[in-house]
Amino acid sequence: MKKLTILILIIVLICSLTSCKEVDTYRYEKVEATIVDTQFKPAWIQLMPTGKTMMHIPHPAQYNVYFEYEGMKLHIDDKQIYEEVVNNNLTTYTICKVTTIYTDGTSDTRLECLKCQ
Repeated sequence: MKKLTILILIIVLICSLTSCKEVDTYRYEKVEATIVDTQFKPAWIQLMPTGKTMMHIPHPAQYNVYFEYEGMKLHIDDKQIYEEVVNNNLTTYTICKVTTIYTDGTSDTRLECLKCQ
């Protein structure tokens, strides 16, 4: 049993030590993403029985907008963006492409709907 515990501890330590990367810089770029879909789901209340009474669980409205840019996808639940897209019949929207560059030379790219810095 003691050997098994030591083996598990060593495996956990090795896994935790190898997964760290240090960020060198971030690169922000404004891009025009295609709007793939928009959905509105109204607010609703779920009733859950708790003994002799019912508990109300409120679920807020969802204003979903789905974007795609060069194979990357982004989902946003934001009322202001949803209304802007639907009211103006937009097919593209300006979002931010963020590239994270690590000190070992590798990089990751993701989409965000925040203002580019």
